[in-house]
Amino acid sequence: MKELFKFKTMHLVFPTIIGCILLILGIALIIQRYRLCKKQGTPFFNFKNFHFFEPGYDKLKLYGSLVLFIGYISCLEPMGFLWASILFVFLFNVLFAESINLKVLFGKAEGAIVNAKSLLISVAVAVIASTFIWWLFGIVFNITLP
Repeated sequence: MKELFKFKTMHLVFPTIIGCILLILGIALIIQRYRLCKKQGTPFFNFKNFHFFEPGYDKLKLYGSLVLFIGYISCLEPMGFLWASILFVFLFNVLFAESINLKVLFGKAEGAIVNAKSLLISVAVAVIASTFIWWLFGIVFNITLP
């Protein structure tokens, strides 16, 4: 029986599948945009009054996510998948759940700086989710992880 995947390239299976799914979704979005523009009689590329970001977007979450993502990728090799995942899933949870209120920290609002319950939930989610993913892919499916 012929092998479908070689062990040394098995870690590329899921990124390839996800890439194909994203390509299909991208094509669907383009088709929807084309139909909407045709129905409304507007140009496909309409740059008049165009804003890449909606006014009032959360800059901290956008740029914080980019910084955390770059940090996660750079820490995978030296820390290993499990420890880097636990750390960065925790940091992403803290960022998006607003467990640490930076407005209070910098004196622009009043209240508690740290939400202890939210931090504990972030730790639990980070440890449980990362360990489960590591176990599922690394042990059960025997897929190489960084």
